[in-house]
Amino acid sequence: MSRYLAKNLLGRQKSWSVATQKRLAMTTSMLASIKSLKMLGTTPYTETLIQNLRLNELAMAKRVRWMMVAYNASANALGIFSPIITFVLYAFLATFGGSPLDTETAFTTTALLGLITHPANMIMTIVPQAVGSLAAFERIQQYLLQPSRRDDRLLVKNPDNISVQNSLAIQMQNVAIEGNSSSGPILKNINLVVHKGSIAICSGTVGSGKTVLARALMGEIETASGQIFVSSKRMGLCAQSPWLPSGTLREAICGFSPDDQTWYQEILRMCCLNEDISTFPHGEDTQIGSRGFNLSGGQRQRVALARALYARCEILILDDPFSALDGNTQSTIVDNLLGTNGLFKRMGTTVFLVTNTASYFHLSDWLIVLGDASVKYQGTWADLAQKSGANIDPSILQSEKKDDQTQLEVDSTIRIQTLKVADAVLDLSRATGDLSLYSYYLRAVGYRNFFLLMTCTALYSFFITFPQYWLTKWTAAPAYQASFYIGGYLIASLIAWTATNGSMW
Repeated sequence: MSRYLAKNLLGRQKSWSVATQKRLAMTTSMLASIKSLKMLGTTPYTETLIQNLRLNELAMAKRVRWMMVAYNASANALGIFSPIITFVLYAFLATFGGSPLDTETAFTTTALLGLITHPANMIMTIVPQAVGSLAAFERIQQYLLQPSRRDDRLLVKNPDNISVQNSLAIQMQNVAIEGNSSSGPILKNINLVVHKGSIAICSGTVGSGKTVLARALMGEIETASGQIFVSSKRMGLCAQSPWLPSGTLREAICGFSPDDQTWYQEILRMCCLNEDISTFPHGEDTQIGSRGFNLSGGQRQRVALARALYARCEILILDDPFSALDGNTQSTIVDNLLGTNGLFKRMGTTVFLVTNTASYFHLSDWLIVLGDASVKYQGTWADLAQKSGANIDPSILQSEKKDDQTQLEVDSTIRIQTLKVADAVLDLSRATGDLSLYSYYLRAVGYRNFFLLMTCTALYSFFITFPQYWLTKWTAAPAYQASFYIGGYLIASLIAWTATNGSMW
């Protein structure tokens, strides 16, 4: 049985793990995009897809479970049937002149068999778990053997006699980036220079490769050809879809950076977070939830921006960080950060901003426009505004009109939601669940299966201990009744073995 298990369980366990991972990946992706799915009306299709993945997962699990039941049945047989086999042999030998079975011999034998069979049974029970874990170790090994992320960026050291304005912060030479498919390069022949302390704005149509270019500057995407030079690999990033750690608002902003209260308050003011914090039930100590679940979209982006600013990196990559903000908040933050007397100019921070908001192009020191997988234009905004006949999508040059009356963040709703979730975090009773949760699982299992489980458990509990009482009667009975007691002992053992197998099933 062990040989058969080792031969077949590994592959089945791996198939089960793969099916589980597919189902979890699809569920996570669906929950992250639930608003878009509801707007598109595709939730029924997605629900069907996840249900099919779940059914496939259960089918893979059933193949493993049947093997586990069969193996555990053979393992349990060792401890249950070894006493009756021993007593049958003893009774058989007693008919040829041996001493009859007495109480001392019977219970001493039972105790010795228990000392031997229990550890052996435990070892046999561990075997399928060990074999099953090999599938997980194999997948972990495949992940660990994958090549590490290759950082193609090269550090450039500027001579001491060069002014800060002429010092290079970012330089790309003939850079090409290819995707996984064979549809052609995402970006090609990219050549650009960004000086220290300058603000570079990258624009372009949807799908032109702006985010890919920003990720390449971060070293998160490998280049197919060309070279990227940076003055520092310590860069800050504020992505369009912000990531935030679970914890309090202050912890999310400060992270592992040294505590600087003055700088912290300055960042809150720059990102217009003071008013929001004043509405939170616990202020800056409010739990923001996993990935900032308790915050609105605009609040998440501003907290992520504050987190990037607090780190005080020399180079800051901003991937459309203002897209979820209302007009007033967006204008205020842009003026605080990108304005002539803004924070970036005062700190001498090099900024690479990805945006399609043409009304901010005049704030840039260098403008880059992408299109057709290459750079369509780069230079100053003044040159682009005066340049006629440039091969640039007109939609990029159209300033986006912001409706100042549109309020994307409903403060009252956020306050109520945050208060509810904050209370839920402190609700320790949820850790143990409630009756409705258990009733849900009971209905999913089925009342018939639950009744069978309880019946098998009760039968096993009774008949695994009943042989001790039966053995006492046996030792006090005459020798000619041995066959009767052997039959009774065997029936009790069979019922106990069948009941425990039924419980596992």
